[in-house]
Amino acid sequence: MGEVTQGNAPVSDSNSAPLDVRVQETSVTADHTKFKELLRLTDNAPLALDPQKSALIVVDVQRWFTQPEHPLWQYNENLVSGVSAGYFKRVQSGVLGNIQYLQRVFRSFGLPVIFTTVGANLPDGRDLPTWMREFDALGRRTGRDEPGTEPPTSG
Repeated sequence: MGEVTQGNAPVSDSNSAPLDVRVQETSVTADHTKFKELLRLTDNAPLALDPQKSALIVVDVQRWFTQPEHPLWQYNENLVSGVSAGYFKRVQSGVLGNIQYLQRVFRSFGLPVIFTTVGANLPDGRDLPTWMREFDALGRRTGRDEPGTEPPTSG
């Protein structure tokens, strides 16, 4: 951790005038800054795809993840007002547009675009991992009256 200083001198415990307290950059924070810059550069680098081995897989983009008016989000908003504002801003401003862009690019090259969801196959959700069961049950209760929200039946 950095050393606390007043100007260039270490802070003392005396009851003197107010102190100008700063944390000096250490090698750990400098390394972190370098790492963040490396990630930024990597994120902006072109992505090379092998058309023989590439497909776009869109995972778990469902109505209730993308529509603030869905009953599940209305339920969440009733519990905690404003809970979804930042989430939907991000979804609408970047996530959905980026998915649509990638779909157009992959399709323009004749590459597969695959959609999949994560969810229960059994009506009561007991085939889900334990950590998902409560969330799934809440989604089923809040979306019960909305057409098209019940899981499809196999047959």
